[in-house]
Amino acid sequence: METDGVRVLTQTVPVTPGAQYTFGSWINASANLPAGGGRFGVRIGTKVLGEKSFGASNGYVHHEVPVTIPAGVHEVTVYAGFTAPGVDTFIQVDDFTVG
Repeated sequence: METDGVRVLTQTVPVTPGAQYTFGSWINASANLPAGGGRFGVRIGTKVLGEKSFGASNGYVHHEVPVTIPAGVHEVTVYAGFTAPGVDTFIQVDDFTVG
């Protein structure tokens, strides 16, 4: 468990320029994570292509982000993370998907 700072899990994924993808994951967030305190998304470097926020959950919740890959891009980073609110907090991430 973490009490402060930003915590992020990432996975690099090869993609085809111009293609449309839906990236997904199942995420369980502890009761201490405030609404909107978690993020699931897709980025190129620091540029976010798509992102969904989330908060505490009672079990795993499926999150999806649709994106269109820009020209010349062959790899993106899928991420799930949160900014800890100063008390013990965690997320559990399972089953990243690409469709």
